[in-house]
Parts: sequence; structure tokens; C-alpha cells
Amino acid sequence: MRLVSGTAKVVALCGALVAPVEALEPPPQSASANSCAWVIQGVTPTQRFRDPLSVTCDPATGEVFVADTGNHEITIFDSNGTLRFRFPHFLENGEPGSPRCALQLADGRLLITDALSTAISVANARGEVMQRISPAALAGVEGRLSPGYLARDGQGFVYVTVSGATSGVLMLDASLAFVRFIHGQGHADGELTSPTGIAVGGDGRVIVTDPGATLAVLSFSPEGEFLGGFGRHESGRDNFSFPSGVSWIDGIIWVADAVRQVVKGMDPGGHLVTMLGGKGTGAGDMLYPVSVATDGGRRLYVLERAGARLQAFDLAEKPVASF
Repeated sequence: MRLVSGTAKVVALCGALVAPVEALEPPPQSASANSCAWVIQGVTPTQRFRDPLSVTCDPATGEVFVADTGNHEITIFDSNGTLRFRFPHFLENGEPGSPRCALQLADGRLLITDALSTAISVANARGEVMQRISPAALAGVEGRLSPGYLARDGQGFVYVTVSGATSGVLMLDASLAFVRFIHGQGHADGELTSPTGIAVGGDGRVIVTDPGATLAVLSFSPEGEFLGGFGRHESGRDNFSFPSGVSWIDGIIWVADAVRQVVKGMDPGGHLVTMLGGKGTGAGDMLYPVSVATDGGRRLYVLERAGARLQAFDLAEKPVASF
């Protein structure tokens, strides 16, 4: 493997990955075919990530967007881990923000959510905020709605997790006009309470992780219908302690479990297929993985909050359960 060049600091490279996890989990034999392409821990040798919260990827450009929350900025890397651009995010009052998530739209604009703001920032490619949108006003909800994590589908629809007066997912069209509010209310197992991650599957389903809901991973149709879910908040290889980020690659749902220090690959029925990670600081290990993203191919990005690192994994073509 070649070394990563550029301004981002390289921590390590690794080949075959078989990661031990806690005693609750059997070793994932099929994970040996997945390889860690690179690991970076910051934007320069002297500025490491600080309390990062999310990673997204634009499949059209391959650019990777990290919400470097503790450094009050968004950092953008190419698929080789080389820093492309970085910019600070400011609140409405001009104070430094704590960006939670950044997503690039098809027209090049950026959506940014911030842990200190109830507005969604709409910025140009250089991070200059052009507009701020209130989720509560869009949805016609009284009370505070805090925007969280972001995703978009192949048709240009945008999905925003929200929590506060009520919790759920806002669906917006490409012009950022409100389409519907997805919340799962009325379903004992489908009601969202504190969503921590969102992705859109290849079949169009909206997949949400929620550590406070009855099920850890929930699926909805674009029309807002609850399709089901899986995983309980208890021990067992098909369950989760704290589900955070989620992504979809060729029918496998990848879920970051921050407390168990792993990213699990699950089939749509909620059965464990393979795993990445295990507690540690080496390449392929993880410390509090909070967010995952795909490039639209077989590359999976994993962001660690406590480890303050971004790792890139090139996944095997066909993960096969071998338990």
C-alpha cells in the first residue's frame, strides 16, 4: 500500500483486518477480507481533530466532509485522505459554532447543522453562510427543533434528523422546500426519540439509528411509512449498546456502536454479517465510533469521537456470515 500524501497527518495503514471485540460478540471471521486503506487524525501535524461528530461523503466528487466540532470547523478531504479545504462555522451572533454535520448538495451548496443552533445553515462551497432555515418553521411545529444529521437520496431529496419538541426526520426537496415529517408516531416500535444517524438505502428506504427508541435501527419509506427495524439495547451480537452512525452498501446496513467500539454490518433482517473495529488505537481499531459514510461504492469511512480519527475501509465484495 502507498502512503497517504498531503497535509493531513497519517497515523497508520493496515492490510487484513480481524478485530477482537468485547466478550458479548463472536469474532467476525468474514471481516478479514476488509482492509483499512488509511487513517488520519487531523488536518495538519499540529492540529488534530477535536471531538468530531460526523462524516459524510459526496459520491459524485468523492469528497469527504468531517464536522470537526471541537475545532469549530468543517474539513474536506479527497478519497486519498488529502486535505482539500477547511472553513469555520459561525453562529447567527458571529460566535464560533460547534458543527454537527455537513452535507454537500448536488448543486454544490452545503447544509450544516450545529449543536449550538436550531437553524440549518445553507452555505456556498467555501463555507460562507447564505441562508439559515428553521426546521420548526418548515415543519410547522411549535417549540424548539434542533437539527442533527443529514443525508440525501439519488433524486435529490434531503433528510434531516431533528429532536426537541418532537423527534423525527424532515424530508426536503432539492430546493429545500418541506415535503413531510417522518416520525413513526403511532407505532410502538417505530417512534423516534433521539436519532443519532441517518442514511438512504439503495432501495430508497430511510434508515435511522436511535439509542432511545424501542428498536436501535428503524426503516421508513420515503412516504413516511414505518417499515420495521431491528436490534435491541441489550447484549447479543444482533443488538446494540449505543447505535450512532449508519450507512448502506449493497444491501448491508453498517451501524456504528459507539459503546461496543465496533461497526457492525447487518443484513436487512437485522442479523450480524460482519464487523469492523474493536477497542484500541491501532489502524482498524476504534475508540467511540460515532459516524459512518460511504462513497457510493465499496469504501466505508468511520469517524471516531474519542479516538479523534477518520479511517477509510475498502470492503470485501460479498461479506458472508460465518458464525
